[in-house]
Amino acid sequence: MLILASVTVAVIGIVLAWRLFGVSIPGFHREPQPEEVERLTARAPFLYRASLNKWWFDELNHLLFIVVGGKVANAMWWFDREVVDGTVNSLGRATLKTGRGLRLVQTGRVQNYALGIAVGLLVMAGSYLLLVQR
Repeated sequence: MLILASVTVAVIGIVLAWRLFGVSIPGFHREPQPEEVERLTARAPFLYRASLNKWWFDELNHLLFIVVGGKVANAMWWFDREVVDGTVNSLGRATLKTGRGLRLVQTGRVQNYALGIAVGLLVMAGSYLLLVQR
């Protein structure tokens, strides 16, 4: 149904254009009717002006895709650069800093590890005793 409607509108447009502006194809010739075009143009000046300006599609595309789209793209670029990349870079720096601090704990000496385990057990036992007393 939609195809039939669009083809009908197209055929009506072609017939009207041939009637108003003339046609010269083999086997069919019609002279243009400039007086009729001027009369119709005077009756519907907005439609004529809109058609003359290509329905302002160029201006609309410029507004939507260059002006508004450019501002949206700049905002998204800022968000990506500052928030996303900033978060990832901050986490990376924190990981490096933590790793550099933790590498000092790893000495390779068993006595140091045994001391760490003993201190950890004392802290756990003390925490347990504090919690049980409450």
